[in-house]
Amino acid sequence: WTMKSLAARFVDVANRQPEHVALVDGNATVTYGELLQRAQNVAGFLRDAGIGGGHRVAIDIEKSADAVAALLGTQWVGAACVPVDPVTPAPRLELMMRDCAPAAFLSRHAVCPAGLDPRPLTPVIAELPTVHSVPLAAVASTDLVNILYTSGSTGKPKGVAIGLGATAAFVDWAAEYTGLTENDRVSSHASFAFDLSIFDVYSSLVRGATIVLVPELQRGMAPFLAHLVERHSITVWYSVPSIVTKMAEVCSRDGRELTSVRQLLVAGEAFRGGALPIIRKAFPGARIHNLY
Repeated sequence: WTMKSLAARFVDVANRQPEHVALVDGNATVTYGELLQRAQNVAGFLRDAGIGGGHRVAIDIEKSADAVAALLGTQWVGAACVPVDPVTPAPRLELMMRDCAPAAFLSRHAVCPAGLDPRPLTPVIAELPTVHSVPLAAVASTDLVNILYTSGSTGKPKGVAIGLGATAAFVDWAAEYTGLTENDRVSSHASFAFDLSIFDVYSSLVRGATIVLVPELQRGMAPFLAHLVERHSITVWYSVPSIVTKMAEVCSRDGRELTSVRQLLVAGEAFRGGALPIIRKAFPGARIHNLY
């Protein structure tokens, strides 16, 4: 059956609160209104290239406001996103692209990966021509939203196709479960090619919260991450538990507490219970959830 796309729900929120901060990207902030325009520009570019429902769009952009705009713009026209971690080795990338056969490859680099026929490219999302009107594609619950590739540790990477109905069900459950509101500041620690990011991006945007992007080069730097929480008063943190444990160890060493965090979510790897006391001390106001 037909239903609202995640892009359409984002548009509703952006029209309601255009001046509210949608993203913190390094030292820059991007409002919902600004992100709406960037996403619409991507949608216009894809529409003009003849891309829409049934197509896949590979997105190989480092974590940034432009990458989020690319995700939203792709879904705006009814196509499915294939997020690519920018550090993906070339042989793996070629395998992925041959497997999913994207109709477009969005990147900051005007070069197609080996094995992929030249298709529409865009070097800088933020510099796309401004588009003032792009109709939102009609979508069904069975339409694809994402194709996410497994690590390939037991063989070659496998593309997991995730439909809109399943994605929306999780997004809504997670937003309700954690009580997300427009007053929350939600960390985005995981790569957009990893399934943890579905909560970071979409649960936040459909509730009007602010996403604080964690730079990819600092994802494993616990002192930086603890400082990021303090600097931006992050209220919801979501990452693998080993990262949370390292952050807690930094806080224990420095005698600090990350008091702004009210919800602490971990997944992606097994959670070792022995770390719980030090984590509770570092995040004294947080309710801790193991979603593994």
